[in-house]
Amino acid sequence: MKKFIFTLAGLRSIKVKQESQKKQELAVLEQNLAAEQAIMDDLQQKAAALRRGWQAGWQNGGLQQTDLRQFDLCLSQNRQEQQKQLGRIRQAERERNLCRDQLWQLMQDLKMLDNLREQQYETWKKEMTLEEEKIVDDLVSFRQAVNKHVEVV
Repeated sequence: MKKFIFTLAGLRSIKVKQESQKKQELAVLEQNLAAEQAIMDDLQQKAAALRRGWQAGWQNGGLQQTDLRQFDLCLSQNRQEQQKQLGRIRQAERERNLCRDQLWQLMQDLKMLDNLREQQYETWKKEMTLEEEKIVDDLVSFRQAVNKHVEVV
């Protein structure tokens, strides 16, 4: 009896490796995105601290015009940094989403190959069953022929 061999096994093996690599790539991209978001959180906390310092100085009445300019400059720089950081976050999200879509496609391809493998396996099982039945039929026919020949002699 011949052994079952999936005709697209090589392609499936390649897809499995690609899937594994894509999962690793996605994990790295997720970490990068989390790092970029942490930087944004830090910038927002710094802006909030600047505002609290400005409010405290305003309430105490101890703010000079130079202090106001300093706060304004710091907040302006912080806003610019936040805008740049937002661009980095959006880029990281695009890269992650692209990787996720590619991983999803690889998983779909693997599912399709697994379905094809199952279909080929079922076809192979049917062929093997028919082959075994033919062998049994030939054996039975041979025995009957031998028994008739023995009866004749």
